[in-house]
Amino acid sequence: MKTITNTKKRLTYLDLLRIISIFFMIGIHVVGITWYTTPVSSFSWQVMNIYDSIFRICVPIFVMISGSLFLDQNKNITINKLFTKNILRIFIALLFWSLIYGIFHCIILSRTLTIDTIILTLKEFVRGHYHLWFIPMLIGLYIITPILRKLCENKKIEEYFLILGIIFNFGWITIQRLIPYSIHILDGTIFDFNISLILGYSTYFVLGHYLNTYPISRNKEITSYILGIVGLLFTILGTVIISFQKGEPTNLYDNMLLNTFLASLAFFILFKNRISKVNFSTKTISNITFISNLCFGIYLIHDFFITILTKYEITASLFSPLLSIPLIILLVFLISFIITYLISKIPIIHKYII
Repeated sequence: MKTITNTKKRLTYLDLLRIISIFFMIGIHVVGITWYTTPVSSFSWQVMNIYDSIFRICVPIFVMISGSLFLDQNKNITINKLFTKNILRIFIALLFWSLIYGIFHCIILSRTLTIDTIILTLKEFVRGHYHLWFIPMLIGLYIITPILRKLCENKKIEEYFLILGIIFNFGWITIQRLIPYSIHILDGTIFDFNISLILGYSTYFVLGHYLNTYPISRNKEITSYILGIVGLLFTILGTVIISFQKGEPTNLYDNMLLNTFLASLAFFILFKNRISKVNFSTKTISNITFISNLCFGIYLIHDFFITILTKYEITASLFSPLLSIPLIILLVFLISFIITYLISKIPIIHKYII
């Protein structure tokens, strides 16, 4: 999510993807407040499911954006620079905001300062607030970036890596998820290959570089859109079916499922092939860049305001979720944007906390 600074040429379509994805990420957390407690037979839950299914592409998109930037062969990214600049900055931000969230939830909201709340705050600091999981994952990708950059020097090897990732990462995890009662019939057998190298978010990371670097033909573009729509419909309808069968909210939202991968792929290609060709005015590009640069800070602090709104019962259930969800997302975004902007004006410190 954090961008590389001092790039020679900035890609506006990546900035737009980042901005839209931050809205989607806020949306996931807004919907998540009431999604699990709303009856699956209700209209409200169906609306929440559709919104949430659409929003789920945000994390894959964020990772693909990072991959397109950090694996760019035209950029000089050394191991020393990765650790002393990129990793150090987001690690400090992780520590800072993890502590602030711990203090906020354990002391400020409870209005109690005791040895017990201090100990609880420290525990929350070590565990990290739920949405901060993204940063350690991103640090892991940054750590292996020098290896992945070597892999991306060769298009054929990169394609081979992606094929393995699609099969053994997204494909295999999807099969496991859809087997009733989570019976992994091939685990512990001669077919349990355990190819750890291509598992996790590294496939998305490399995919971002591949899509940003190489042209996508018209036929492949159309195919990706069709598969993306199929993936999205599978997420929506599959979640409905499974939830009705179990009688409680159960989703197919996982970032590593094939349906999420297909929807994310199509969305990225749409922006790469179509939105990138839009001739934005200089002022518009400047505004897009300005908002994009604040997205990391918005990600870090937005949950404070979701928590505060929830405390006053301003949730997706306040009125029809068709309107309440986008309105709350917009409200949280605007507040987070203003606060992040103000923090960005703090000399030196802002570089390490947003």
